[in-house]
Amino acid sequence: MWVEAAVTMRDGRVLHTRCNGPRGIWGSPPISDEDHLVKVRDCLSRRLPPERAERLIGLARRAETLTPVELRALLKESVP
Repeated sequence: MWVEAAVTMRDGRVLHTRCNGPRGIWGSPPISDEDHLVKVRDCLSRRLPPERAERLIGLARRAETLTPVELRALLKESVP
C-alpha cells in the first residue's frame, strides 16, 4: 500500500512525495510504545469518549492476565 501526492506551489514548483504505508506497518521498523499509544488513542477517539478509551487501553494492556469478569469488561468497553 502506498500513496503519492504532488502539490504545485504558487511559484510554479511542484513538490512530490510518496508514503509507502503508515508507520509501524508490517515489514517496517517497529514504532515505540509511546507512538503506538498515540495511534491507539487517535483510533479510539473516533468512537469512544476519552475516559472509556483509557479504560479500554488499561484493560488491553493486561489482556493476558485478565479474569473472566475483566475480560467481559474489556469486550463491553470496546463496543460503542
